[in-house]
Amino acid sequence: MKLIWKCATLIALVAAGGASHVVVHAKPKNSRELSTSGTAVKVAGGAAISPPNFESRKKILTPGVWGGVHISMEVTAQGSTIELDCAHATIGQSITLDRGGRFAVTGFYVPEHGGPVRRDETATGYPVQFSGRLNGKRLTLSIRKSDTRASIGAFTLRFGTQSTVRKCR
Repeated sequence: MKLIWKCATLIALVAAGGASHVVVHAKPKNSRELSTSGTAVKVAGGAAISPPNFESRKKILTPGVWGGVHISMEVTAQGSTIELDCAHATIGQSITLDRGGRFAVTGFYVPEHGGPVRRDETATGYPVQFSGRLNGKRLTLSIRKSDTRASIGAFTLRFGTQSTVRKCR
């Protein structure tokens, strides 16, 4: 991306390294171009600044209990555990939201069954893709198998709400 200098002062916000802002004064004689395609930006007078670190501006999903019909999700900064009717799932990372409140993360889904669990029985599951969108305290969540993209389910959850999960027995 190229910016044309038409101002006497260039103000660059730098989020990386804990710096809150940097002001660079430049008085070019003619309009000059400033390239921001590299990792550092060179400006008049030989000064260099780093581009903003937009990663630090991203938000994570609020930790706590999220509940809905047939689903309960416990969110922490390290990941999430999800209980569904006759299944459970895990997400091994924080859920990072983009500017529009959208997210997509991978996790692991384990179907359950009714009746007794045998001593030698091992739970078998498979990788899934969780995606959705946060709108205020309302979260829409979609779960799909990673390999086939087949839908497992779509849910609406609310922060701080108890769920109505009916486990297989």
